Amino acid sequence: MRPELAPELIIERAGAILHIRLDRPAARNALTPAMYDGMRAAIAAASADDAIRAVLVTAAGPCFCAGNDAAGFERMRHLPRDERPGYRFMTTLLDCPKPLVAAVAGNAVGIGATMLLHFDLVYCAPGTRFHFPFTRLGLVPEFASSYLLPRMAGHARAARWLLLGDPMDATDALDIGLVTECVPDGSPDTHAQAVAERLAALPATALAESRALMRAPKRRDVAEIMATEMDRLSERLASEETRALLARLASPNRK
Repeated sequence: MRPELAPELIIERAGAILHIRLDRPAARNALTPAMYDGMRAAIAAASADDAIRAVLVTAAGPCFCAGNDAAGFERMRHLPRDERPGYRFMTTLLDCPKPLVAAVAGNAVGIGATMLLHFDLVYCAPGTRFHFPFTRLGLVPEFASSYLLPRMAGHARAARWLLLGDPMDATDALDIGLVTECVPDGSPDTHAQAVAERLAALPATALAESRALMRAPKRRDVAEIMATEMDRLSERLASEETRALLARLASPNRK
């Protein structure tokens, strides 16, 4: 099924699993406001549906997600924080009580990488690269990545990715715990699907309560830092420096 307002998504229910597939491969699955809204609505519905036991996210094509669609920044920058489609998606994903599983291949950029910090199980292909190019775009980290990445990797390594914008390879992602497993043979999609099915077969209450216990200690900190990051991001989006950089990125004639 394709949401009426977000045809770049394929949303399917297979038994007790909700499968969200990014399907904008020609644009490297860059996320538009409509895609954010479609994913948010699907995850919110799954959160309220006792028959859904797990949420699986995959992507079509050779790139998992190129981050935000550049044109979307300009359209959304005047909106208050809580009305921004990206931020509403973030908070809905953070609050989702169901296990979140992702399969990643190719490049995961910006929100395509930071969203994975909030998944329970992430499976990637060996050549996957994770990019956090915020400073290069005149922006700041989002989705609590400024808090979570240093906790996972230590400040010095996190600075390579968040300050310099160097890509993280699959080996480093596995080492710091951003991904659960690098799948050397076959497709990470197939592997992630099998894991989602295993989760769906477990006792629902025990699974939900165990997951909630794991996430509770940092839940408030993550939510507060997400809000602070978004406020700083809003300031950067209003700056002439950042607007010029993003306009160049969005231009079809850029070199």
